[in-house]
Amino acid sequence: RRILLGLVVFVVLIAVAGTTFWAVQHHRTEVTQDQLDPFYTPPDPLPAGQPGELIRSEPMTNFSELTNTTALRILYYTKAADEKLTVSSGMVFFPNSPSTTDRKVVAYGHPTSGFGNPCAPSRNPHTPKDMPWIQTMMDKGWALTVTDYAGLGTPGEPQFLIGRSEANDVLYSVRALRHLQAAHAGTDVVLMGHSAGGHAALASATYAKQTAPELNILGASLSAPATQLAAVIDQQWNTGVGWAIGPDTLVSWPTVYPQIQPERLLTETGLKHYRQIAYQCVTESLLEGQLATAFGDNLFVANPIHDPGFGPPLNEQTPNPPAPDLPVQLEQSTGDGIVLPNTTALFVQRSCAAKSNLQTNWLPPLASGPLAGIQTHTDTVLDAWPTMVNWIADRFAGVPATSNCGQPLPVAAYGS
Repeated sequence: RRILLGLVVFVVLIAVAGTTFWAVQHHRTEVTQDQLDPFYTPPDPLPAGQPGELIRSEPMTNFSELTNTTALRILYYTKAADEKLTVSSGMVFFPNSPSTTDRKVVAYGHPTSGFGNPCAPSRNPHTPKDMPWIQTMMDKGWALTVTDYAGLGTPGEPQFLIGRSEANDVLYSVRALRHLQAAHAGTDVVLMGHSAGGHAALASATYAKQTAPELNILGASLSAPATQLAAVIDQQWNTGVGWAIGPDTLVSWPTVYPQIQPERLLTETGLKHYRQIAYQCVTESLLEGQLATAFGDNLFVANPIHDPGFGPPLNEQTPNPPAPDLPVQLEQSTGDGIVLPNTTALFVQRSCAAKSNLQTNWLPPLASGPLAGIQTHTDTVLDAWPTMVNWIADRFAGVPATSNCGQPLPVAAYGS
């Protein structure tokens, strides 16, 4: 009895300590975000402005380990998918050392993060660890933009995986950078993106000539990009990943596609919780999704790709194969549990059939254990970024890009 009582007391103490730690961390996060709010709150009403015009900028202190680098958070004008003027926040980086020529620019699209304010990269203190390539790019003399996407970190709801909106946010972040004279930013740009950010990079390439014709897009470097949306959802809708990603879509897509009705798509439990999950950061929502699935709870009542309101928008937001004149590099792990490798294989198959200039590098699984697929997806960009940076350097140097279409796929393409 004494041993049992001791174990009970120990478990209770651990639970109390964990709850206290979480409460303290939550309070600290709230205080930090409250202090940042004035920067991210645009004037109301929003004055007239031009897309890419800076509203304000300020130095960022959580990148202090970077050397010879100016790191700024920015607030700038952009456009929503309906072309209405709105604002986005983001980050820009450029070397402190003077430049006699215009700097090359990398425009990065970040992965799914969740919609809560602390999830926006420019508001998240953990972002420096997630983007170790920044220092390397600064050492090469480049400039870098990282949009948060409109509505993420700023008022309003993001337009998650809506290509036109993503492209506006990415491309106008480069224009905003060019308004900073100290950056010496030129017009030569390579797009870079991971996961949903890969979707954003492909959309940016598609819309660049009509959105920001002054920019010279030299290529796109992608890691685990979200490309074949229906194929991913067809395999993930009733999994923990579906719980984590589905709510973001169901919060944002009805703002563009009013025919999408969440109450028709979701279970009673899903309908009760999907908005709350969308505003969690993605690590938390993934863990919650794994638990929900373990207890037999589904988000969707059925596979949503067959819903007449959801299916057509899903196809509309699936990127087309890249144009043959756009060099594209793609990094994909065969152990990815979120952007499944058979969906990327389908994208490679479609792109090569369309004569895209595509170079694909297949990586082995990068993690082990019960969450290996999730960890591998996250780690793909962390493992591949040196290769990606070298590929980007070749584009800036004018080295011809080489396609490896025709090599055997390591996994069967979805649907084959």
